Formats: sequence, structure tokens, C-alpha cells
Amino acid sequence: ALIVLLSVVSNIFVLKQISLLGLNATAADAYTIGAVIGLNLMQEYYGKPAAYQIIRITISMMVFYTIISQIHLWYAPTTFDTAHDHYAALLYATPRITIASLSVYWIAQTVDYYLFSLLKHHYNKIHIAIRSALCTSISQAVDTILFSLFGLYGMVNNISQIIIISYVIKLTSILFSNSILGFSSWCIARKSYFLPPFNASEPQ
Repeated sequence: ALIVLLSVVSNIFVLKQISLLGLNATAADAYTIGAVIGLNLMQEYYGKPAAYQIIRITISMMVFYTIISQIHLWYAPTTFDTAHDHYAALLYATPRITIASLSVYWIAQTVDYYLFSLLKHHYNKIHIAIRSALCTSISQAVDTILFSLFGLYGMVNNISQIIIISYVIKLTSILFSNSILGFSSWCIARKSYFLPPFNASEPQ
């Protein structure tokens, strides 16, 4: 549920532009990293079928959000309404952002999914935090470049700064998130009830 929520809200918050160290940036990168870290945790402790199922659920919920956001805009506001213009400004770009996000999400998560699986299979002795950081760094480089070009080009100021600062933010978030991964392995090693059952059939 948290992975899905982070993926959806990142598409809502991405249009907000902020200044960071004098460079233009968006305010949604940490949410994207949270979703990726969550996916890696699921794959580490529940296997490939669970991670693949979560990717499909996330994509379905992002499509659902896009549809209901546009239906929401179709309702004609009354003369007393003061919120419609704000909703319109926030949601007008949702279809473009979602299409770009879904396409790039699928590419980036697939890269992360197979790279993490490869490292786990061949280098399982390497700590999960290191494996996850390496996979996430590569997949988020792909995500940042493609999404900035397809989803934000023409809507934000200075796309090159957006790409650079977004990736730096993501790398910083990945560094700090390693402590979460390290803590998770510590918990799993000591308490089996940290892993509730999760049923996921093999993907077709």
C-alpha cells in the first residue's frame, strides 16, 4: 500500500518547482526513491512474484488515479466554487505525466527488478543495502532522464537543472535509505513475525 501511495503522490507533487542550492528542482524525488526501496525490500524477503505483482498493482492504481482526476475536472463548478481553478491547475497535466510516468516507471522498475535479481543470484553475500543502492542508482538515472524529457519538458524551467538536481537528490535519498535496509535485515534475522504471509502467483 505504501509503495502504491508513494508512486501516486510523486506524480501529484512533481509539478511543484523549488530552488535547491540555486538550482531548479521538483519536490517529488524522495517519494520515488521510497517506492523503489519498498519494491527492493519486497523482492528481497518475498521473492520475484511478489515484486512483479506490486509493479502491476501500482501501474493499475496510477491509471485509476488519472481517470478519476479527469472525471473530477469534468464536473461543472458552481458560481460559489473557489477550488476548481486550483484543481484544474494541479490536475490538467495528469494524463501526460501519468503516461510518461507509467512508461518510464515500467522501464526503470524493470531495470531495477532484473539487476537486483541478478546481483542477488550471483552476489547474495553482498549486503542488501549495497545491492539495493547500486540497483536503485542505475534505475533512477534511467528514470530521471526519461521522465524529465517525456513528462516535464516544456512545463518546467531549465530541464537540465531538473535532471541534475533530481538525480543528486535521489542519490542522497538512496544513501540515507541504506540505514532502513540495514535495519530491516537486522529485524528479519531476529524476529520471524516481521514477515507476514504474502501470496503472489508467478507472473504469466
